[in-house]
Amino acid sequence: MATAAVALAPTADAAGIVLESLLDKAEDLLADGRRAEARHVLEGIVATDVAADDAEGLRVKERSVYRLADILSLEKQVDALVYLLSVIRSFFSLLPKAKTTRMVRKLFDLIRTSGASLDRQMEVCSDMIAWARQEKRTFLRQRLQHRLAEVQFARNERQESLITLQALLREVRRLDDRALLLDIHLLESRIYYSIQNISKARAALVAARTNANSIYCPPLAQAEIDLQSGVLHAEEHDAKTAFSYLYEAFEGFHQLGDQARQARKALHYMILAKIATDSPDELAALLSSKKCAGVQGAGHGCAPWCGGGLQQPGHTFL
Repeated sequence: MATAAVALAPTADAAGIVLESLLDKAEDLLADGRRAEARHVLEGIVATDVAADDAEGLRVKERSVYRLADILSLEKQVDALVYLLSVIRSFFSLLPKAKTTRMVRKLFDLIRTSGASLDRQMEVCSDMIAWARQEKRTFLRQRLQHRLAEVQFARNERQESLITLQALLREVRRLDDRALLLDIHLLESRIYYSIQNISKARAALVAARTNANSIYCPPLAQAEIDLQSGVLHAEEHDAKTAFSYLYEAFEGFHQLGDQARQARKALHYMILAKIATDSPDELAALLSSKKCAGVQGAGHGCAPWCGGGLQQPGHTFL
């Protein structure tokens, strides 16, 4: 990534204007399909120091980080994304905690979806946790530890993930950070379900829902809660209730627009719930609905199989 900073005028207002014009130039280059040139301009903006009192400059630099990250993600540039995350650390000190957390989460998501191995994700997460601890950035460090637990779970290191979460839980409970408590308990429920400790999975989900009810619950978190609720009700052989929760989860993921993978997962479970309740007509209506058709992309194999099965004489659902 380019390291040369943009030459700025003496005042903060002028600095913001210069950066704004450069961002506009980058957007024009992107519109013309000149991605490499746009990336170079954005790298220059990101490398530019901005004063703490330069509200416009901070806003433009923040937008530029996201724009550059999107380009790097499209190009599957994992190393460049990791480097971007490291070079903007000093910028975090100028942003509100919530914006910093949102930016780190977005970059981690892009690193993951760009093809970073779980080992690489673990390495990046551990490095960022060490930095946050050194800088005494408790709010960010706690959320990074939650992300670390997610990566450990993805690596099938379930006990290690639970140990990470339980240590974090003791700390976060004292601070009464209910948004983070929600995320911790939801992940905890998924882990316990994966090791078939259903009673603890259910208790963790109840704790997640309790915290969700006491704060503004983001739509993604609500959809995840509904998905886990559906899974646990299915485990108890209550397919009708499971379907209701799964449908709410599907609606939530679908409305977000960028959660196609999770929407497909919810749809898979909805199909299984209809099979379990021996409801072929309802299943046919489900598969032919506009929303379901919209998420039947790559990796969705249930709909074609079920659709064919419905046409067979004497078809029964097990």
